[in-house]
Amino acid sequence: MRYAVFTDLDGTLLDLHDFSFEPAAGMVARLRAEGIPLIIVTSKTMAEVAPLADELQLHGPVIVESGGAIAMRADDRLWAYIPLGVPAGEIRKRVPRIEQKAEAKLVLYSSMSLEDAGLVSGLSGDMLKRSMQREFDEPFLLAEGLIQRVEEAAEEEGLIVRQGGRFHHLCGPSGKGDAVRRVLSSLDEKPIVIALGDAPMDAEFLTLADIPIVMRGSDGLPNEALLALVPHASISPEKGPAGWSRALEELLDRRTKENDARGRS
Repeated sequence: MRYAVFTDLDGTLLDLHDFSFEPAAGMVARLRAEGIPLIIVTSKTMAEVAPLADELQLHGPVIVESGGAIAMRADDRLWAYIPLGVPAGEIRKRVPRIEQKAEAKLVLYSSMSLEDAGLVSGLSGDMLKRSMQREFDEPFLLAEGLIQRVEEAAEEEGLIVRQGGRFHHLCGPSGKGDAVRRVLSSLDEKPIVIALGDAPMDAEFLTLADIPIVMRGSDGLPNEALLALVPHASISPEKGPAGWSRALEELLDRRTKENDARGRS
């Protein structure tokens, strides 16, 4: 039975600071050579993910904006959406009501100045501008109030608050897990699912995996909240794309040896 790899990006396949996947390039090539699908599951926008998918030579589906949409290649330069979430414009309309009910103040990422957005995201230039083109998900910082009350108010407005690596995310009920289920249901044969992520919102799809892997954070430790949600997960041997690559290498090599041993017995 074949494998499929579902992966978060920042702090997982991509370095959390320079957003490079270079240390994982060899493993990406190995997955491609062995016919193992690599499926991105991210809170990033399609504007951010499309050039990365081209660079990684990915031809299958990608899941963007915290499960807000699945994008499929229609040709070499075009992506077609399967929308699952609430449009960002509608989310923004509901924010004042959420703030009033929660007695809180939310600073939406898409409404920040480029300077402020760059400071909190670590992005710059075209990458920064692409990250602010929100369609189904609104990252935010909590300037005033309690996040628990914001979560309750958001739910009353038909939205969900999810915790990412740098931001909280305000989005529709469909999440990363729902989008992964949708992708898996479209496959002719259910694969052995490997999933990698580093933030609590990644629990939605890590819990669906046969082999969940929690990535170490910038401090070298796994996120405790994520581990509590996926207690049976293994932990990457190191952080970032190098740890991503090593985790998959150790797993695939071990499974290959086990299969070879069964074949000889």
